[in-house]
Amino acid sequence: MKKILSILSVVVLFISLAFLGTDKASAGPAPNLTKVTITAISGDGSTWESIGVNQVKANNPITSDTVYLKVRFTGYPQTYLAYSNGVNISSTKYSTVPVVSGGIVVGWDYYIKTDLSNLTANSITIVGIDQLGKFVYGNTINFDVE
Repeated sequence: MKKILSILSVVVLFISLAFLGTDKASAGPAPNLTKVTITAISGDGSTWESIGVNQVKANNPITSDTVYLKVRFTGYPQTYLAYSNGVNISSTKYSTVPVVSGGIVVGWDYYIKTDLSNLTANSITIVGIDQLGKFVYGNTINFDVE
């Protein structure tokens, strides 16, 4: 009986040691939202005009009843708000694409659209809201409508 207990003890010890060294996969926290930038604008959702870093007005007019925006969120947003002349407007996020750097997701490109009838001016500002509820203000893009 002592011999069986000794053998069982040794077996349990080896099994315990075998599992002690296994690595567990873990992930760090998602990067907090640090920047919000309107990077492109479109009047049809397929032909895009890139918006430069310091650009405040689109070169091409919007020729439809809908304006489409590509917005880059650096970090992880909880949600966003769209404003026209300081008034919160209704908008729809219709596509989301991860921004990847070195195999790691570092942000998101949101594709957003809104009807021109929702706007109080020919301008839109996007404000991101981070995971803690803090506002991260983005740029404003102005545009003409034909």
